[in-house]
Amino acid sequence: MRIIIGITGASGSVYGWRLLENLHSIPEMEVHLVLSRSGERTAFLEMGKAAADFKALAHVTYPVEDISCRLASGSFQTNGMVIAPCSIHTMSAIAAGIIEKQPAEPLAHMIMGSMNEAARLIAHASDKKRARREVSESANRMWNGLRIDTKRS
Repeated sequence: MRIIIGITGASGSVYGWRLLENLHSIPEMEVHLVLSRSGERTAFLEMGKAAADFKALAHVTYPVEDISCRLASGSFQTNGMVIAPCSIHTMSAIAAGIIEKQPAEPLAHMIMGSMNEAARLIAHASDKKRARREVSESANRMWNGLRIDTKRS
């Protein structure tokens, strides 16, 4: 089984850490990790853990700047992707389908690749109320866009 773990700079680094610990203990699990720069800083501030500590729990790690890595390709087969913790910025980008220049641009490419392949995607946000509101607003915009009659000029 192959899974991608993305860790962003949102508060709650312990969620990503515990997930990595648990997945690391499963012999048939192949873990691919992307740790954003802000995720590294937050993990150090919240838990005193360095990026190397997180990377030691994954089978393969990718630099966040590498937009050409195999994870960014829709042809890279996985069983799913988890982003924990997931920043509001990243969650909003997922909901809106936006890939823009940002510290986690490769992560956004990987998310879109995962979604194109209909893989499971789980995003965890500490501020659930704000996340729910932003995802809801983005979903409403998407549905409104789908209602546009493209046959009219």
